[in-house]
Amino acid sequence: MNDDRGESCNTNSPCPTAEQAITLQEWTSLLFVLDPEATAERVTRGDYPCPDSDCSGHVGPWGTARTRPVRLLGGGIDWLTPRRGRCRHCDRSHVFVPVRAFPRRTDSVETVWKALAAAAHGQGHRPIAHQLGLPPSTVRGWLRRARANAEIIANRANIIRIDVDLSAAASHQRFDTPLATMVHMVGAATAAWKRRFWFPTPTSGPDYTPRQVASLLTGGWLLIANVPASAQFWRPG
Repeated sequence: MNDDRGESCNTNSPCPTAEQAITLQEWTSLLFVLDPEATAERVTRGDYPCPDSDCSGHVGPWGTARTRPVRLLGGGIDWLTPRRGRCRHCDRSHVFVPVRAFPRRTDSVETVWKALAAAAHGQGHRPIAHQLGLPPSTVRGWLRRARANAEIIANRANIIRIDVDLSAAASHQRFDTPLATMVHMVGAATAAWKRRFWFPTPTSGPDYTPRQVASLLTGGWLLIANVPASAQFWRPG
């Protein structure tokens, strides 16, 4: 009997074969989450609504996705095993991707954002790669994709900034390059989000970082191909 399940698929439920290329429809089932444990609790309780706009159902547990390594900034490896969920009404499955890494990327969001910030200040991909200890081709690929998506991501960040900071001006500040504009706008949206929603205490509080919040606000679209213009109107839940 032939098994057409993808290699290392950690669930008893069907999953795509390893050879299948990701599509925009498949990408919409990848959900970026800031607090995986809190999300898992909601899914287990059955009160996590299906993200499909035309479905009124709720998502329940459905195994896990493949465990993968993520290279950390400064060295070390973080192992991620995203949880999966399946809507009890429409049967569509979803993967809850922790914001510690971009989907289908080997390096942490801390590493990627450091590279983008350096590029926004005028550094080329080779010196950035040298500083991070990464192949130049890896950094070049990030910069190409981020530059291609810069306008949509900047517009999205501006919308979020205005949404969460009622006193914010509606102006969209421009910098020397679209990439620099995007990095600035995401930073401003992150700062606005932190002022409104992030209240850590000395003994307890969120363990996520500003760059992880920034990655949440991009909705996971920052480094993928062919981002639809409608993505700029997405708002984080």
